[in-house]
Parts: sequence; C-alpha cells; structure tokens
Amino acid sequence: MGRDAFFNTGLERRFTFAVQESSDIRLFGGVNVTGGADLDHGNYRHKWSADRDARDILATLQGYVRNSGLALPDFGNFSEDLDGTHKLRYWLHTKSRDYISWMGGYDYHSFELGCLIYHQLKYTPELEARYEP
Repeated sequence: MGRDAFFNTGLERRFTFAVQESSDIRLFGGVNVTGGADLDHGNYRHKWSADRDARDILATLQGYVRNSGLALPDFGNFSEDLDGTHKLRYWLHTKSRDYISWMGGYDYHSFELGCLIYHQLKYTPELEARYEP
C-alpha cells in the first residue's frame, strides 16, 4: 500500500507506507499549488520550475553523496524524455545496494525521488506532481 504521485511527464511514483513519506516531495523545493499544506487529504499538487529549482535540487543531491565515495548519476547518459527517466530509475535500482549501504534506506528513497525530479526538469520546464485524492 502507498500513495501515488502522478507527474505531468507521465511518470508515476509510489510512496510506500512505512518506507517513505509522501511529504518527502517537499525536500526538493518547488511550491505547493493546492493551497493547503496537508498531503494526507485531497488532490495535493506540487510544482517545480527548471529555472527556479533545478540548481537547488542538484545541490541537495550532491549533499546526499558528499564524502561517500559514491557519485551522482551521470544524468547526460539518460535521454531527456520519459524513457530516459525510466532508465534512470532502473539504473538507480541496480545501484541501490551501494547507495543504501552509505545513506540508509530512508535517505536512499528520498535521493532517488530527487534524481527523478531533477531529470524530469531537464526536459520539462514546468514540472508538476499530483497525488491521488
């Protein structure tokens, strides 16, 4: 069980109960365009702008791997479209054991989410995630 976020690029992302809180979406800037702060009720929407948010998201991601010996994904290796985002997600999954051993499971899921948001901003100047009601 969990809660799904649907991005305007076509990406769907599940926040599994007891593994990752849906509020983690706010770790990577952006703005709540729903008008309320409650993620647990209603049709919550969150937006990011490539111009406004991408640089800060990248800095946040760099903080996750700092002093770890691990590197960020080479985002240039993934096409700037939904297929590229799915390939990035798969690549992260294949490396998850390495990342989890450094940062722990909870932070890994947040890191993965940030990578997916950042990658989508490379081809979508205005990104939006909408939660199911």
